[in-house]
Amino acid sequence: MLRGSSSSISHPRLLLETTDLTVDQIAHRSGFGTTAALRQQLHQRIGVAPSTYRRTFHPRPELAEP
Repeated sequence: MLRGSSSSISHPRLLLETTDLTVDQIAHRSGFGTTAALRQQLHQRIGVAPSTYRRTFHPRPELAEP
């Protein structure tokens, strides 16, 4: 996987948006190997941590306001 390309974070972003996988599982499935490596790349590319990205784009329904 090319760490320098924007496509390198497209897969983990999709998984953060559409699944309940842990950040560790997403890092491994996306080829980053470690949560730290994924966190560094996301922060460098889009300026947020994986957990913040997930809260923004994949809110948990049970936590949504009525």
